[in-house]
Amino acid sequence: MAQLSTLGIVRTMSEFASIQQLWKEHMSRPFPRALAGEEIDGECLVLIDSTAAGCITTFLGGSRAPHLDAKRQQVLGDCVASLTRICPQLAAEHRIYFDTLREVSERVVRHCQRGLDD
Repeated sequence: MAQLSTLGIVRTMSEFASIQQLWKEHMSRPFPRALAGEEIDGECLVLIDSTAAGCITTFLGGSRAPHLDAKRQQVLGDCVASLTRICPQLAAEHRIYFDTLREVSERVVRHCQRGLDD
């Protein structure tokens, strides 16, 4: 049983490290200037970006195990839904930024929903 627990911890840390790495890559890209102040389907791209970023940095920067409270999980889940709807409508040169943001957001939400943050 201890071995399964250890494997779970390794898997959790591996998933966390993967999220950290993808977030680091995302943060190396600037927000697409051409999209500043733009809305798609009534969604402000800057607001989605900053809201998701706030939730993700809270998740990554906590002083204890990676965690988001229920409210932030809901907010980040809403960002995922918006990004899933919006990304296909973006020009290819801007899509990678928002696709990566969506992917990181999805991974954080999934991580929290599975209870791996306990």
